[in-house]
Amino acid sequence: MKIKIRLAKPEEITTILELQSQALTFLSAIDYTATEIEAMIQTQGKARTDCQEIVFVAEEQETSPIDISRTHNIPQKKIIGFSCLSSHSADINGIYIHPDRIRQNIGTQLLQAIEAVAIEKRYRRLWVSSALNAIKFYQANGYQKKSYQRLQLNNIHISVAIMSKQLIPLTESEKAIRKIGVLAIAIFTIFAIILIVFALGNF
Repeated sequence: MKIKIRLAKPEEITTILELQSQALTFLSAIDYTATEIEAMIQTQGKARTDCQEIVFVAEEQETSPIDISRTHNIPQKKIIGFSCLSSHSADINGIYIHPDRIRQNIGTQLLQAIEAVAIEKRYRRLWVSSALNAIKFYQANGYQKKSYQRLQLNNIHISVAIMSKQLIPLTESEKAIRKIGVLAIAIFTIFAIILIVFALGNF
């Protein structure tokens, strides 16, 4: 089996939506109810058709005989996963793999494709609102969990994990400026506390 990662084509939207529905239905069932999954399918479907994102697909290329009497083969192509990066912000909008193709490094390849685009755009850090069942996948690829959040999708509240990964390290000068900023905030806080204590003492 050979996997090719490439940009999606507009005419592939129906296939992408079908794959997305399958992935959400079968891979999210442990962490979400049927009602929550349906809300995710509907809102994620709308996100795909809004065309405000960069989409990569994983295309499986196999060979199968066209005639048992012949020895040459023809390639059979099938989309088995896709990933989405927002066109206007440093946000991953989703990574979906066909349930039969999980744990085969396909998700990581799709993630690397959008990370490469993000670096070209000079995004220092990428963010993702990860489904609960995808937390370990993102952690394995260097993302850190920052917090949990409840999103409202079609009047249904969905729990997700907010995660991020730094793509472009800070320069030494930027690190120094950040340290100065932290020190300045600390000094200001201490000074403010002293003023408050002094004011209360004279009240």
